[in-house]
Amino acid sequence: MRFGRGVVIAGVHVEQRGNIPTSITAVLVGLDSTRELAVGSRDINADDAHGWQGVAHAIRELVVGLKAQLDARTRDELQASVDAADADFDPVLRERREQELAAFTPFELFGVGVEVGAPVFDGRIASIARTGGATRVDFHGFEEELQALFTDERNAITPVVIENDVNALAVLAIHEEHYAVPDLAVFGVFDEGVGGGLVLDGRLRRGGSGTAMEVGHLQVVHIPGTSGAIGSNGGAHQPAQGSPRTFSDPCECGRDGHVDTRATSSRIAGELGVSFEDALTLNTEKARVTFRSAGFALGRAIAHVSNIVNPTRIIVYLPAGLARPPKDEPTAAAEYCPAASAEVCAAFGNAGRERAQFLTYRPLTKEQTAPLCARAAAVCLLQGFIEHALRVDGCSFSTNRKADTAVRHDQYAVSKNP
Repeated sequence: MRFGRGVVIAGVHVEQRGNIPTSITAVLVGLDSTRELAVGSRDINADDAHGWQGVAHAIRELVVGLKAQLDARTRDELQASVDAADADFDPVLRERREQELAAFTPFELFGVGVEVGAPVFDGRIASIARTGGATRVDFHGFEEELQALFTDERNAITPVVIENDVNALAVLAIHEEHYAVPDLAVFGVFDEGVGGGLVLDGRLRRGGSGTAMEVGHLQVVHIPGTSGAIGSNGGAHQPAQGSPRTFSDPCECGRDGHVDTRATSSRIAGELGVSFEDALTLNTEKARVTFRSAGFALGRAIAHVSNIVNPTRIIVYLPAGLARPPKDEPTAAAEYCPAASAEVCAAFGNAGRERAQFLTYRPLTKEQTAPLCARAAAVCLLQGFIEHALRVDGCSFSTNRKADTAVRHDQYAVSKNP
């Protein structure tokens, strides 16, 4: 009997815009986590986003629906294999396939991993202080509601693990390295922010309150000690909600000069006054300066991490247009990675190492991002189960969450059906 046969893990990516969820993507994988067995997405409407409890219900509906589709497809494939077997030509094969069809049972859901664009600590989404202009986010009740939805009437729990997006990519990276590289740092450059995940001695490190590797909030523009470096904008000069943000506009946290204000695709586009897709085709002096400045900002953040923890490997996930600019036609986007690499390789922690030995840029298209992050979340579930079984996660798991969350679940149902 093959290990894990008939068992699947669900991984879910929550797409966010301005810290508000806009869509979810779920994948089902086997326990080897290498192949997507089913994948699906759905948009989140404004009512779902309120308080995130609706997002929990959307996740359950999508995961349950995907598993039902996988069950039906697998049964149909078994039936097709029976029909294709010629009883006269090979009766033994026909009989074996009929036995496989008769023995088929629906897949068992091993657990659900969910990744979000926020710090996570002790299994909960950590609150972050935000100042003027930043979108207010209320995660309250999301974790409890989600676990309640995956706890049945017999109080049997399907485990749920929630993880930060780039931390999830870091867990996926060490998993794909077969845990042979004990120390690595992973960085993700997304549309609105930059994050990092750190693995030391083969385990993810999240810091004292879950905000380790929040490299997007490193100060890389202003001279230390100046008002721009130590002050907060307090909401001044904040652009209108939904309008483009330039290098001069403050970070989501309200401060100036952070990596997030330079290195992301949305800031590059805002600075150049065009869409990011159009920015990738430019080759003007202003565009070259813009892409170079954005790359330097990212590289400076990675250099800081290199000096502090000296990771064996550094993996950087970038929009495909930045990681692999076209070679047949020169564009300003080609300035981004060399600028970042120059900063990284100049770090004391990387002295004497060739770039190819430790630094890798991995391109991500928009179509690839959500399924990859969802698969990373599934791997986090598997990793969390292993660490919990080994009792190295410091967790005291409660088996009575159903009763604790029943009231909240009923309140949600009433609010949706007044």
